[in-house]
Amino acid sequence: MQDLTTKQAAARLKLCPQRVRVLLKAGRIPGARKHGNMWLIPEAAIAGYRVGRRSKLSERDKDEIRYAVMSGFRQATMAHHFGVSRSLVCRIISGER
Repeated sequence: MQDLTTKQAAARLKLCPQRVRVLLKAGRIPGARKHGNMWLIPEAAIAGYRVGRRSKLSERDKDEIRYAVMSGFRQATMAHHFGVSRSLVCRIISGER
């Protein structure tokens, strides 16, 4: 197996290179390493990576979202942190979910 660049990984995942870099910095693609100013991503990590958002949140996560938004955190920040859509965060806050 060979290593891929950020651009090659983005093409395989059907994401933009900027999004792949965000995932790399967050540690969401295992086995990736930085060589100088360039990321090297193992092919196996890309093959096993599931693109998509989490579909289920625990009640504890929902409570944490509600508390954080009431404490002043932005909805978009919490959506990004939990890997869900901003509309789901809105529904959780309004009590629909």
